Amino acid sequence: MLQIFKTNQILGAVLFLFYLGLFYASNLVATLPVPEPTPGILSHLVAHGIEGWSSIYLHVSSMLLVFFQAILIVVMVNGNRINNESNLLPGVFYCLFASMVPEFMYPSPVLMGNTFLLLALLELMGVYKIPIASGRLYNVGFWISVASLFYFSNIGLLAFAIWGTSTLRAYNIRDQITIFFGAITPYFLTGTVFFLLNRLPEFWSIQFSQNLAFLDFQGGQHGLFYLKMGIFIILILVALLSNTTYFQKRIMQVQKKISLLYGFLLFSGLIILFQSQLDISHWLIAVIPLAAFFSISFSTMPTQWAEVVHLLMLVGGMALAYSPWLIRGF
Repeated sequence: MLQIFKTNQILGAVLFLFYLGLFYASNLVATLPVPEPTPGILSHLVAHGIEGWSSIYLHVSSMLLVFFQAILIVVMVNGNRINNESNLLPGVFYCLFASMVPEFMYPSPVLMGNTFLLLALLELMGVYKIPIASGRLYNVGFWISVASLFYFSNIGLLAFAIWGTSTLRAYNIRDQITIFFGAITPYFLTGTVFFLLNRLPEFWSIQFSQNLAFLDFQGGQHGLFYLKMGIFIILILVALLSNTTYFQKRIMQVQKKISLLYGFLLFSGLIILFQSQLDISHWLIAVIPLAAFFSISFSTMPTQWAEVVHLLMLVGGMALAYSPWLIRGF
């Protein structure tokens, strides 16, 4: 199956929809659990807008969102030559990791925020050694800030952006100030709208008061919950242990961008410290760098081994996606 996606023709990404359909069909046989993270102000408004939608419409909208994000990550990895081979594997693994947990297959605040985090990463990788990067740096701060209006703890990734800019460019205080101005723009505009509507206390309460908490973990203490957590811990460990392979035979520019992805993975874990009602859907943020790392691993792996390992991962992921149906009645 992987051979189908070892092409650099972006039109082949249409096949992602069929790949995603393998997972999202689980909604037809069982009611999937709904994640319950505290929403940011924009995801709160979206939630009110889609209230009353049938389960099918909700999951189709989520599938289309993952499809779009998979295309973005393919553009990011191929455009920055992070993988020696230009192919669609980053999108394949994004679809796999972002769909194998039942709670992921829902238009959650985390999933919506991922769209803007990908846009921020695209902009950040574009600042490497360009003389004037103020426009891109402004966009980095802007998109991370928009992502935080959907899922608040994403605002912590501004620290990642500041660190990442210093990794890709010589340190310059003007770069950090530009990111900061980009970050305050969405909050200023959103706050202004709510102020004009005489709803500023609502904005403050939903965006800040309800979202700030220290290590506020949610989720049932049962075997399936620990299994989901364990799978992502294993995926992260594989990515960390493979770092030598990822950096080998790569020019300095690519090495720095791979370091950037490792930094993103680290910061995505650190921001759990102050997010209220933290649940399994937070792992969706880590899916972004994991998809890039596994695309590198499977591009260099012998074809037969890659097919076998991917098939095992696909079957295991589908078993997890269909787990609400598989464990029904037990």
